[in-house]
Amino acid sequence: MGHVDPHTIKIIPATAKRFMAAQRYAVVGRVIQDPAKFDNKVLRWYQERKMPVTPVRPASDKFDNSKPIEGLKVVEKVTDLPDLPNTSLSFIISPKVGITMLKDLFPSPRNAAKEPNSVWLQPGAESDEIEAFIKEHNLSDRIVLGGPCVLVHGDEARELASKL
Repeated sequence: MGHVDPHTIKIIPATAKRFMAAQRYAVVGRVIQDPAKFDNKVLRWYQERKMPVTPVRPASDKFDNSKPIEGLKVVEKVTDLPDLPNTSLSFIISPKVGITMLKDLFPSPRNAAKEPNSVWLQPGAESDEIEAFIKEHNLSDRIVLGGPCVLVHGDEARELASKL
């Protein structure tokens, strides 16, 4: 998958509108306290807009997930998020980890009652393998892929979602 500069994208796909129409949100990544890191910036983007958000950080010996991040309790597995069908997830994680999570979220056979509202793969979280998985499982209406960034296009997507 070729790199797309998220600042050059002019159109918010319908999938991004669906994403922003969710009742809850989660940021999946390292979501560390460092305000310079994009996962932390995206987490704070939701908080600044008073949107209910949960940080998700896979278990690791590098991080203590018992400590809150930006005042929020950390969840270690995307499948442990409460009310997953009404939750949209921002992925800011390596594609290698992301594909495993997508397979957990959208297993075969599909079960809509246990799937998230949608997923937004932030720039750098996508790969050819993820793109193939999305196509193979007909998820293009549920997963934002290919360059848009919530930090750049999130407010526009929120505005469009409010008109749905």
